Amino acid sequence: MATHSAIALAHLRPGYSVVFSRPIYGGTNGLYTGLMPAFGVAHAEFTDGCDRASIEAAVEEALSHGPLKLIVIETPANPTA
Repeated sequence: MATHSAIALAHLRPGYSVVFSRPIYGGTNGLYTGLMPAFGVAHAEFTDGCDRASIEAAVEEALSHGPLKLIVIETPANPTA
C-alpha cells in the first residue's frame, strides 16, 4: 500500500484519471475508488487483461474524465489467486 499510495500521490492530480485491473487488492481498490476521487481523480476498470477491447474501453472511459496518467495491473490479484 505504501508503494501504491506514493505513486498515486506523486503522479495524480485533480482532473487526471487512472485505469486499473480487476480483481485487485482491497486496499488498492479503496485508494483508487475512494480516496483518489476525493482528490478529483477519476478511475476506470477492466477485468480481462487478455482482451484488448476491454482495456481500450477502460482507457477511453478514463480519458473522458481527464488525462490518463496511470495504468495499474496486479497479477495474480492478491488475495484472490
